[in-house]
Amino acid sequence: MNALEWPADLTDFRLPAKWDGQRVDWHGFLTPDELIGLAHRVEEERNWKERKS
Repeated sequence: MNALEWPADLTDFRLPAKWDGQRVDWHGFLTPDELIGLAHRVEEERNWKERKS
């Protein structure tokens, strides 16, 4: 996946290979765990709205 591609699976947060072992500064960003949790909540809300209608 290059930097300009959006992952098809929004839970796929792999960093580029050249970043392996590098420290990541998450200041101002959601960590991968927080982002996965947010994606799940959004999906659950979308499913709930679809069932409701």
